Amino acid sequence: MRTFEARGLVLKETPAGEADKTVTLFLKGRGKIQVACRGARKPRSKFMAITQLFAYADYVIYSDPRFFSLCRGEAIETFYYVREQYDRLCYGSFFLELADKVLMDQSPEDEILLLLLRGLSALGKYRPSLVSMAFVLKFMQMSGYAPAIEHCAVCGAPAENKKPPHAERFGAQGRICEKCVTGRRTIPMGPGAVSAAAYVLAQDGGGIFAFRLDEASANELAGLAELLLDFHSEWEIKSRALIMGHRL
Repeated sequence: MRTFEARGLVLKETPAGEADKTVTLFLKGRGKIQVACRGARKPRSKFMAITQLFAYADYVIYSDPRFFSLCRGEAIETFYYVREQYDRLCYGSFFLELADKVLMDQSPEDEILLLLLRGLSALGKYRPSLVSMAFVLKFMQMSGYAPAIEHCAVCGAPAENKKPPHAERFGAQGRICEKCVTGRRTIPMGPGAVSAAAYVLAQDGGGIFAFRLDEASANELAGLAELLLDFHSEWEIKSRALIMGHRL
């Protein structure tokens, strides 16, 4: 039997037959794959805990050129506290769906896997809406779409660091100077939101989510996250609708 061992996160689960399911696993060193899990929906299945949404586990998987099947596994973290609180569940589902829609199959993206784990952990410690904004900014940066902060994204002119009411304008590619703003979709961002965006993009560890913002600045940062998603993501993220009332 051709098997391999890998550690990963369940991004999606889909019922199959009467008692089976197929799960999308995001595996360290291997990327995203679809795995058949026989009997995983039975009440006493040994696969129940390790095949539910948000489960992070060590897996043993059977492989042939066109098929993956789960042999066994051991749970590391189930992120139960994400599922037990509605707001956390909505934001966590959004994180997983975004990764599932954007990432290519069997393309290792270990940095994004770590970001997902840190983001799910942060939902239990910090304000979920701020965690979501930081997650989107960092996810887009890791995907090659980091917004420009210190210069105009169009002409490269250095930032002027204006203060309200003359806040800087930001578009989907980042800061836009006065000469380049005409005809572009932009939002105003004051010093607080700009500093928060710069902080998130500069961080590499779990500190990505450790910041606070007043309500006005948080709304501005949410606007930037939404612009990034609208411009750079061609996929419909259904779970996004669940959190729009709370802002990203």
